[in-house]
Amino acid sequence: MAKVQVTILFLLACLTASAQSYEKVPFGDFEHWTVRYVTESQIVGGQEKVLYVIGPTDTIRSNDPYKYKNTIWASSNALARMMGVVKVSNNVTPDDGPTGKCAKLATEYGWQHNFRVPVIYGDARKAKEYQSYMDLISGDKTMYALNSKGKKKVIQEEEWAEADCPVTHAIMMITSSSQGAFVGAVGNVLWVDEIRLEY
Repeated sequence: MAKVQVTILFLLACLTASAQSYEKVPFGDFEHWTVRYVTESQIVGGQEKVLYVIGPTDTIRSNDPYKYKNTIWASSNALARMMGVVKVSNNVTPDDGPTGKCAKLATEYGWQHNFRVPVIYGDARKAKEYQSYMDLISGDKTMYALNSKGKKKVIQEEEWAEADCPVTHAIMMITSSSQGAFVGAVGNVLWVDEIRLEY
């Protein structure tokens, strides 16, 4: 700790001796933050989450992307809308510093135990939980699977079945990104464990 204090004092002495002038960076004191309240999609919990922007003191309740017109600051905090699913990531937050507020930059991961994905039977478009990503798979979203003979075949979803129709097959797709904003990006990570079906 003593080495750090000596270095800082030496640096301050050098700066004072050179008679430099200083200009404050807008919002560089981190005393002002815009607080954004965003509601995530039901499939990822449906919770209201907070995103912070270093900028004018304000409160915004909206799932719309933030327009950075009133601040020079951007961060890794993000609102993503991928295939209709709204999810947020908030790694930059205000915190108490030695002279007021400061910016806390952190990489955090929240493990969620017993996360459930409900199955909608019949025409999902009629369900209140329906999102566009639940639609029938076709066109450029076509997927493939191995059939009972080990042959790779196109999955053809042609129409919705009745809600009381017996289920004969299920497709489970688990991906850290899928045909959305982050297709092929290095660094997308998803940990999955203990998958089970509940009847």
